[in-house]
Amino acid sequence: MRNFLLLIISFLSITAVSAQTAVVVNSPSSIAGAKLFGVGQFGADLASGTWTADAAFIVDETPPINDGCETVVNTSDLAGKIVLIERGSCEFGFKALAAENAGAVGAIVVNNVAGGAVQDMGPGAVGAQVTIPVVLISLEDGAAIKAELANGPVNITMGAIIFNNNVSIDVAKVMNPPFGTVPEFAVGNGQFVVSPGGIILNKGVNDAENPILQATIEFNGNQVYSEADAAELIVSGDTSEFISLPSYEPTEGIGQYTLSYEVSYDSTDESDFDNSISTTFYVSQNVFSKAQWDVTNNRPARTNAYTVSGGGNILFLSGFRMENAAGATLDSVKFYIATADTTFGHWADESEVRVYAFLWDDLNGDSLLTSDEFTNVAFNIVELDENLDEQWVTVELLETEDFEGSYTVVDDEVNIFIGTRFEGSELVYFGFDENIDLTQYNDQALFTTEMGFPYVQTSSWDADTGVPSDFGLFNNGMGGTFLGGLSTALYVTPMANNTQEPLLEDIAVNIYPNPATDRFTTEVELPSVSKFIEYTVRDVAGRQLFTARKDNVQMDKAVFNVSALPAGQYYLMVRTENGVATYPVSVQR
Repeated sequence: MRNFLLLIISFLSITAVSAQTAVVVNSPSSIAGAKLFGVGQFGADLASGTWTADAAFIVDETPPINDGCETVVNTSDLAGKIVLIERGSCEFGFKALAAENAGAVGAIVVNNVAGGAVQDMGPGAVGAQVTIPVVLISLEDGAAIKAELANGPVNITMGAIIFNNNVSIDVAKVMNPPFGTVPEFAVGNGQFVVSPGGIILNKGVNDAENPILQATIEFNGNQVYSEADAAELIVSGDTSEFISLPSYEPTEGIGQYTLSYEVSYDSTDESDFDNSISTTFYVSQNVFSKAQWDVTNNRPARTNAYTVSGGGNILFLSGFRMENAAGATLDSVKFYIATADTTFGHWADESEVRVYAFLWDDLNGDSLLTSDEFTNVAFNIVELDENLDEQWVTVELLETEDFEGSYTVVDDEVNIFIGTRFEGSELVYFGFDENIDLTQYNDQALFTTEMGFPYVQTSSWDADTGVPSDFGLFNNGMGGTFLGGLSTALYVTPMANNTQEPLLEDIAVNIYPNPATDRFTTEVELPSVSKFIEYTVRDVAGRQLFTARKDNVQMDKAVFNVSALPAGQYYLMVRTENGVATYPVSVQR
């Protein structure tokens, strides 16, 4: 298996937190304890000493007033303090230098993403001038400190704090799902298997006796998996052998699954914020993504965005295996994009963003990607809002031969790569989900082909066909391979016979009004109680527009708001565990 390392720059980069450093809230007792953090790749070496002071939030003259991106107006409150600064639109180095110039002895950047990873921080243009220590903590820990500051002082120590008892796990040391979002038709028969396991790190002075790694999986709040195994004694500063737990194949259907890990051992841990970790994967109706699914915003999860070092041409690709695929259509792609320029409208005229779908046929059976094995089957040119500097985009995939309609898969078993491509000279970033790190898949040699990687990349392609070349793995530009998921989603419409589902029989369905104007109602009566009933509304191209699901029903009623849809023909799909039925619905204006 090849291992490529290409230099990358990013909004943030991720490396392991040093075992010799810590960030600890000393008081008040309500929020006291060690906090999870990332460090700045600039400023004082956190392992070179300790810094203790009361905390204060920076205030600048322009909202949002706590991000330190404008002139600081409370300099008298910051001298001699550990200063907290909210993450925002300016560089980390700029924020930290503003705090240092106001007299701060340390700087703590507070993340602005709920549940986000605490990545390390790049210096930006002025980071080299910073001499105080700089760390980043979670949004949640920052909010707790801010709330307590309203009641009185908060005292913090940052630096070389060594605990007697301190074991940990992190996102790069455990087995995460092979990708974050998978359609239900791609689950079963070994197509999608989660293989829990991980490595325990002992960062404390004392040896860790009887360490245990526990893994659980919950589906919609109900536990469906629980396994644990013990490791040998872990001496100070060492790690356990990889602990492998029984595999799991989801059978519960569409919904969110949460995979959680917890470490326990014979001693009381003095820094227990890193003794547990969790990630999610989502079984969807028709979406593939290497990233987790952001249920709230109905899109792939994103913690960060990356591009190639120096900017310019970049193509990121995610690969997916589809079985029983004949007749399925590749509908559209959703992804995140941002620019370092003022707005997308400031790009040069020749700069362009495209999406692609490629078939990969491993002609020589070596599991490695080569250009002659790729065929361009669908693409589209992306129209961006020129007034923005970041946005989520959904783009229809057009069949390459005539540039009209969706591409329909011909073969039963295919390998599909979805690519988001920028061609130009600007710095353009695409979204990634760092919370589904596949480092352990790589380290345990579980990738059977390069299609399993969370992404591949290239900066070159054939000008006529768009077929990529010079495939490479991602590197964070700071000495470590990065294996987080690309936040790009592929929407697929499977044919009913593709999923081998029978047609529903003895079902009574009443749809009214039909044609509809603003909304229509569906009344369904089944011959017996069904474990679930699922409704999907699709357009004539097969794209999913609405979906709803209920459990344990025989008679049901559902209302669909179609006021935002253009006039035309649509289809309502009714599905239970016994099969599927489809009914035409017209919308008129």
